[in-house]
Amino acid sequence: MSDWRQDHDDAKRRVGMATPGTVQYAKNAAKVLATHAGPNMRPETRAKLESLAMSDDAETSQVARAALRGVSYF
Repeated sequence: MSDWRQDHDDAKRRVGMATPGTVQYAKNAAKVLATHAGPNMRPETRAKLESLAMSDDAETSQVARAALRGVSYF
């Protein structure tokens, strides 16, 4: 089983770079954080996903809501 940091870094490489503050940045953040979906999710990860779940961008919101239900993006 991979560790948290390795999974996180792998997901960041997969989604690529985006300019902070953009819609693409939020999408990427939701996808990366969704890597950690599940019952053992860190409280700070859950809080970030809850915030992203309220996004006006449909894809960002959908990915974050799915992660909060335990569905990993990758």
